[in-house]
Amino acid sequence: MSRPITFLEAYEEAQSALPSQNTNDKVEFAKLLNRAAKRLVTRSAMPNLITRVEITVTTDSVSSGAVLLDIDLYESLLSLRYKCRVFDIIPASSLFLDTKIGTSSFIDDGIDLTNGNYHYYSLPIDNSIVVGDVMQCLVKRAYVTVSDDADILPFDSVGAIKQAMIAVFYEDQGDAATAANYWGLAVAEADLEATSYRGTAYPVFTFSDPAFDSVNKNVY
Repeated sequence: MSRPITFLEAYEEAQSALPSQNTNDKVEFAKLLNRAAKRLVTRSAMPNLITRVEITVTTDSVSSGAVLLDIDLYESLLSLRYKCRVFDIIPASSLFLDTKIGTSSFIDDGIDLTNGNYHYYSLPIDNSIVVGDVMQCLVKRAYVTVSDDADILPFDSVGAIKQAMIAVFYEDQGDAATAANYWGLAVAEADLEATSYRGTAYPVFTFSDPAFDSVNKNVY
């Protein structure tokens, strides 16, 4: 992946191609760009947003023991590691399908805003991890909005974000079919960037959820 583009570069290259003339103004352009970029980051692999962080297992009024992922900083938790062991993450619904499920897996208990903006991943039932343990976490960073000329976007070309902006424009017009076509172009362009970032192979993480007929579902 080459140098990420700036807000100014996106504006100069993409603005004239957008259907809406309201985006001549940088403020309106930024609104549309940020809406589209956030959606595109969620839909695409974005390996340049994946990083490792250490998070200490903690307890609070919501949970007796969990990894708390700050949703203002991170979009998703992809994998957990403690020493030499990698842990699965399962949805909470799995616990109600089979009593044997989830004994050695972290449990995705969703988002709770009681003590901050956190996504809770509760400890395995088998007590293999306890409060105070420091987990190695593979996370996908959240999209950071841009508005100033020098602000950096997580893309190395304008193509993907331009197609995404056009897709959002047509969604706002109620044209779902045209929007879907442009989303397809945007994701394909972003995935091409992802391939060039680390060659033809980059990780695709899955989780097991017995609530679905298919065992493996892509996290992204």
